[in-house]
Amino acid sequence: MSETNLITISRQEERPFDYAALRQKAIEIVQKLSGKIWTDYNAHDPGITILEQIVFALTEVGYKSSFDIEDYLISPDGKINYENQGMYSASRIKSLCTVTQDDYSLFFERKIVYKKEDGSYKNPEKVIFNIDDYNSWYKVIICVAEPKNDLIKNAVVESFWSLWKKWRCMGDLVCELEINWEGSFSPKVDDKNAMNWEHLPEGDYHKWNNLSPIIELFPAIYREGNNPQLLMDYLYPIEDGMRKFLRILENFPNIYSIDENVSVDLDSLDCKQYNSRPFNQMLAMYGVRFPKLGLVSEYRSICCKKQYLRELPELLCHRVGSSWRRHVELMLGILHDNEDPLKIYYTDCLFGIEGAGRVRVVFFADLEKLEKNVRDEIEKFVSSEIPAHLLPIFFWKTLDEEEGFAKLYSEWMKGKPENYKVSPEMELWFKRGLTASNGDWL
Repeated sequence: MSETNLITISRQEERPFDYAALRQKAIEIVQKLSGKIWTDYNAHDPGITILEQIVFALTEVGYKSSFDIEDYLISPDGKINYENQGMYSASRIKSLCTVTQDDYSLFFERKIVYKKEDGSYKNPEKVIFNIDDYNSWYKVIICVAEPKNDLIKNAVVESFWSLWKKWRCMGDLVCELEINWEGSFSPKVDDKNAMNWEHLPEGDYHKWNNLSPIIELFPAIYREGNNPQLLMDYLYPIEDGMRKFLRILENFPNIYSIDENVSVDLDSLDCKQYNSRPFNQMLAMYGVRFPKLGLVSEYRSICCKKQYLRELPELLCHRVGSSWRRHVELMLGILHDNEDPLKIYYTDCLFGIEGAGRVRVVFFADLEKLEKNVRDEIEKFVSSEIPAHLLPIFFWKTLDEEEGFAKLYSEWMKGKPENYKVSPEMELWFKRGLTASNGDWL
C-alpha cells in the first residue's frame, strides 16, 4: 500500500504591527468598548480618523522594533563594543578554559613566555601533559627550541608554576616537571587552516528616536481648525508612550552595558528593574543563575552580577582554582570591601596524598548574625559548585580570626605548588582552630 503524501497549508504568519491588521484590531476594541453609543466606523468619522493616525504611528514604532539585535547594539561609528555588552569572542573564551590534558597543553604553549639571549621573547614549542599511572598526577614536559641555558630554564619554570598556581583545575596536581631542549623533540607546525574565531557580526546604525508628532499626520483642518490644542492634548499620552519606547531603543546599548561609566536616565524605567532584569537576561545566556541567599542587598547583588559579567571569560571554567574562588565570592555577594558579611578561603590537597580528593572551605563570618539555615544554604550552594570528584569539608570561624589565617594562606599561595603540603604553622592552625561543620576532621 502506497503512502499518501499530504500537503499542509499553514496559516499565514501573523503580523501584529501590520497597518491593516492593527486597524482592524483597534476597531474591534472600539466596538467592544462603545457598544451602541458609537455606530459609525466609516473612514469619514473623526474618531476613525484619529484611530487611523494613531495606528499609523504605531506601525512606525513596530517597524523600528523589528530589526536585528546587532542594529540596536551598534554605535554611531558603526562598531559594537561586545565586551561592554557582556559578550566575548570565542577565541578569548576558548583560550581560558583549562580542563583536559589537551586544554592544559594548548594553554601553556600560548601563555609561557621566556626571554632569549637576543632580548626577544618566545613561547615553548610544545607542552606535554602525561598522567602518572601511580597517583593520577600530571607529569609535564616543556619543549624549548633553544640550547640548554640555566637562565631560560629558570624563566620557563617560574612562568609555568605561576600560571599553574592560578589556572590549575581544583584537585589537579603536578608531580614532575621536565624541560626538553633543542634536538630532543619535533617542533610544532602551525595550522594554517585554523578557524578564525575573531569574527563577530556587525549591524547598521539607525536613528531610532525620531518619531514625528502624530498631529502632523492629520489633514490641515485638524491642525489649523478651532483649538487644535485639544487634539494635541488628547494625543499626548499616546505619543509620549511611543517616544519613551523609542528612547529605550536609542539607549539599548547602555541598558545592556556592563561599563561602569555608562549611566542611563530613563524615567520610563524603574532603576532597580533596569539594573537587575537586563543583567539576569545576560547571565542566563551563559547558564548562570545567582542563588537567593538573602545575604546581600539588591544593590550589592547588582554590583556582583555586573562584576561577574566583566570577569566572565576567566570564570567560565569554575573548576579552575583562583577563578573558582572568585566565581563563588561573586555568587555569594562578596566584593572584597568592608560591607562583606563573609570571607571565604579554600585549600585543596593540603597534605599530599592524605588530602587528595578533598577541598577544605573555610568561612569567616559574624556567626551571631548569620543564622544556621543561611549557613546551611551557603554550604549547599558551594557544594554544588565543587567538582563532583572532590569532597568538600566546611569550617566556620569568627571574623576576628580571619586576619591570622589570611597571612598563612597568602604564604601558602605564594609557595611553589609542586609542594602541596602546607606550612607547619597552617597545619597547626587547622588542628587547633578548626572544627568541621559536617563532623569530618582533618
